[in-house]
Amino acid sequence: MIRMTFLAAVALTTLAACTHIDPEKARNVQLSAAEMTALQGTVASDFPDPKSVEFRNIRARDNFYPDGTTIRSVCGEVRGKGPFGNDTGFIGFTRNLEDGKWIVPTVGQPCY
Repeated sequence: MIRMTFLAAVALTTLAACTHIDPEKARNVQLSAAEMTALQGTVASDFPDPKSVEFRNIRARDNFYPDGTTIRSVCGEVRGKGPFGNDTGFIGFTRNLEDGKWIVPTVGQPCY
C-alpha cells in the first residue's frame, strides 16, 4: 500500500513538473514551410494510407518552461483511412519539435 502511494505521488509530481509552462511567455508561432512538411509527413506516417491524410486547424505555440527549456508544440486535426479503408473522421493530434524531429509528447501538452 505504501509503495503504491509513493509511486502515485512520484507520478503526479512528475506530471505536474513536466506540464508547467509560463503562460505569460508562451506565444503562438507560424511554422515554416519545411516544419509544416516534416510535421505532416510524420503524422501521416501513422496511417496505413499516408496519401489519404488531410489536415485542418493546425496551431503552433512555443512553450517556455521554468528550467529555461523552450518546446514548440503543435496540435490540430487529421483525417485519413484506417486499417480497413474506413474514414477515421477528424481526430486530434499533438506533436513536439525536439532536436529537429517531431515526436509524440510523453506527457500531454496544452493545445491552445
